[in-house]
Amino acid sequence: MNNLISKNVPLLLAVFLAILMLLTRSNYFDWATVLPSASLAIFFLVGFYLRSYLSFAVFAGLAYACDYWVLYVGGEGCFTSAYGFIFAGYFLLWRSAKWAAGNYDLLRLPDGIKVFAVALLSISGAFLISNGSFYAFSGNFSDLSLIDYSARVMRYYFTYLTDPLIYLGIAALVHRLIQRLPATNVETSE
Repeated sequence: MNNLISKNVPLLLAVFLAILMLLTRSNYFDWATVLPSASLAIFFLVGFYLRSYLSFAVFAGLAYACDYWVLYVGGEGCFTSAYGFIFAGYFLLWRSAKWAAGNYDLLRLPDGIKVFAVALLSISGAFLISNGSFYAFSGNFSDLSLIDYSARVMRYYFTYLTDPLIYLGIAALVHRLIQRLPATNVETSE
């Protein structure tokens, strides 16, 4: 029984993360607009736990589908020539987390702090990629200097950073709780 559960954990995690993305990224559920987008945290978690390039591609496709849905249904969205760079930021998160998962053990406090630092740096990198590309390629800021643009977007950096860190903190607590559960051995009677 435990073997069956452990084999299905990646699938269950993927389904949970996909539902979380649908709830927090699309405007399909009106009540969910109160929740901040979990996309950055999701790409980090996909890299940390699932690790395959296929998992990255599936979640990138889901993110695109959510954005397309918002644009198609709600008429709002931000599809410019810079849009594709958002996936470069997501890839940075995914790849950084994949690297961290192979090098650090979340159950050890020093390693947990290092994973936190990797998350902090990769989220910051995604912020720079997303906003830098939007400035450079969207065509919306030809009359604004890079310094002025940077000053405008820096006010969003704190929430860009803290929202995914809150989700990742919850995930780390769940990870720790699951790891602390006593292993149950299901014995079969003969």
